[in-house]
Amino acid sequence: MAKFGELKIQQLKKELENRGLNTTGNKIELQARLREAMEAEGIDVEEYVFHLDGEETTKIEEENETSQTVTSTDLNMILAAISAQTSTVASMSSQLASQLEAQEARITEMSAQMEAQETRISEISSQMSSQLESQENRITAKIEAQEARISEMSAQISAQISSQISAQLEEQEGRISSKLEAQDTKILQFEEKIEAEVDALRGRIEQLQLNRPAVLTSNPKVKTPSFDGLFLSRSSSFSLRRPQQ
Repeated sequence: MAKFGELKIQQLKKELENRGLNTTGNKIELQARLREAMEAEGIDVEEYVFHLDGEETTKIEEENETSQTVTSTDLNMILAAISAQTSTVASMSSQLASQLEAQEARITEMSAQMEAQETRISEISSQMSSQLESQENRITAKIEAQEARISEMSAQISAQISSQISAQLEEQEGRISSKLEAQDTKILQFEEKIEAEVDALRGRIEQLQLNRPAVLTSNPKVKTPSFDGLFLSRSSSFSLRRPQQ
């Protein structure tokens, strides 16, 4: 004897064959088919004990052995119950098939939506990449333009500063040259004035020498001082060296 879960494949096939059912499939399929048939017969699958030594294996046959009488009414009731169970199973199978078809359609629809979303994401990603690249190019161009502008402005400022410095230096040199020339002119005028005064003094001394009275012979002879060297040295002392330009 054995419970339902203890039956092996050959035993399951034998039970199915006894009920005129299909015996193909794996163990799970055979168990499901036998469970459905036994529930349709009104048998408690979990409590039922199978006789594996050739004894009768269904509850109906067990009751036949006990009562030894089975009326046609009981058989009709059993057949009606089996027919009702079969109809229920068929209805459930149809409902399950419809539900499966609906689920498959829903899955197909969701797959299509996911593909559309993936396509949209890919397009957005491509657009963003293009926009980023374009933005980067614009920024790079602006930076290069700014650098060129800065270089140009630096060159202009350098040229302006250099020109201003050169102009200031030239102006300063002109002022210094003008001052030096003025100083040279003043020095020449001063020298000419001194030379004129020296010439005038020399002329007066010569005139005094010519107009002086005769000296007595008894008096000691006084040597007349010579002023030529004095005036020459004095004239040379006033001779200023001109600064070199």
